[in-house]
Amino acid sequence: MADKMKKQFFFVKGLANQSLFRTEKTEVLDESLLLAERRIDALQKACSVSARKILSCLAGHGTDATTVEKRSKKIPEILLANSMLEASTPFGDSSVLGRILHEVGSIENELGYELLQYELKVEQIVTSHLQQVESEVAAILKNRRILNKLSLEMDASRKVYQSNRMSSGNTKSDQLREDMEDSYQKVEISKDSLATEIYTLLAREPEFASTILKYAQLKRDYHRAAWNLLERNIPKLEQVISDNPARPVFGTKLETHLESSGRTIAFPIEVCICALLEVGLEEEGLFRVAGGSSKIRKLKAVFDAGYCDLTAVIEDARDPHVIASVLKSYLRELPEPLLTHELYEEWIHSVRASNLDGQLQSMKNVLKKMPKPYFINLRYLVRFFSELTNYQDVNKMTPSNIAIVIAPNLIWIPDEDGKNALGLNMSLANTYSCILEHLINHCEYFFPGSESMDFYITCSKVVLEQASPKSIQSSSRVSAPEFTQEAPTIKFHKRVGSFDAAVALANGIE
Repeated sequence: MADKMKKQFFFVKGLANQSLFRTEKTEVLDESLLLAERRIDALQKACSVSARKILSCLAGHGTDATTVEKRSKKIPEILLANSMLEASTPFGDSSVLGRILHEVGSIENELGYELLQYELKVEQIVTSHLQQVESEVAAILKNRRILNKLSLEMDASRKVYQSNRMSSGNTKSDQLREDMEDSYQKVEISKDSLATEIYTLLAREPEFASTILKYAQLKRDYHRAAWNLLERNIPKLEQVISDNPARPVFGTKLETHLESSGRTIAFPIEVCICALLEVGLEEEGLFRVAGGSSKIRKLKAVFDAGYCDLTAVIEDARDPHVIASVLKSYLRELPEPLLTHELYEEWIHSVRASNLDGQLQSMKNVLKKMPKPYFINLRYLVRFFSELTNYQDVNKMTPSNIAIVIAPNLIWIPDEDGKNALGLNMSLANTYSCILEHLINHCEYFFPGSESMDFYITCSKVVLEQASPKSIQSSSRVSAPEFTQEAPTIKFHKRVGSFDAAVALANGIE
């Protein structure tokens, strides 16, 4: 009993010394095993941190992995898809925005479920495997504590044996020696068990490396599936946009507008001209007098929004000058002028021939080189101007006057930025107006058969409730005469003396 108490005393003393005074104990692990033990710490940290960070990247982490429906409610793509699909409902299939919202919403929904499947695989295959390190390291630490305890017991048994070896009999000494050897044997067994677990875990390093690689492969497969889904569907959506005729017309290339709308005459040109045929032929100063700026902006916005037709233009504008200003604005905002940049130099040289016949022949040669869409719309426009001059006694718009205010909107100097460069060369004002004046005066020569042209290609004639164009215009005037102001009268000349004056007239500036 005394020996047992002494052994227990030395065990507790050794434990206290190690805890309080950091006295050395018998180190039962060799250097290689100590290095392996430190490597286990690095392995545990790498796997644990990786698993934790990977989980933090998953949108649906924290919900029941077995319930797809609950998990899907945390996927941003699926939430976005539901919002887009709901937002598309009021528009219907006839709206390009409604179609795009619906199609992109469907794509986002598929992307969301691709992401959901990817996250489930990551949790099942990657993070759950990496997290196994925690339990295995916990078992190693438990065995390490057992080994430490057995090592203390072995040290205590050795000290008891050494202190009693001289004073006790052989029988007692032999018993203590057997206890010491038994303690040593337990330490060896525990040490071997610990080493087995350490090296077994270290042997799985390639396995954990493959798990990390599997994560990258799963991510690759997810992104590849997402890419393929987008690659299949985006061209279809681009085609929907491309085929959509409802797009802004101001500032859009003529050929782009004609192609998307399936027209031969630009919509603003036809609608404005048909409206002016209805209400503007006898309007004095048409294209010279500017319409109200707010009305012009509104009518342009209506055109761009696709909510415009002939009736709406006539009834909403209520002023021929507004309609004429919108038509000039459309021509001026074309990226490529109606007479084209490519033929600019030829147009300029065509009117510098020594006699009228030479000028007309040169101009006809240039007309033959025009792109078909531009030629057709120019013919339509010039034919209207020719019709307008039939009322010049009333509207005061002779071919020369029309040319002065309209020509700068049909041709301008090509500049590097592709912008309207009206003010670059003041000496060209007369040349521009001369080109258009010849086209109007000799319309049938340049465009044979245009006299029988039907302006109402896609529009239908409007039956007006008012008796005359004058009454239409006057209905929009302010009723109190004291608040109205007549525009000052401008005398028309065969030519203007400055380019600034021509630009002012082109923009309807009094």
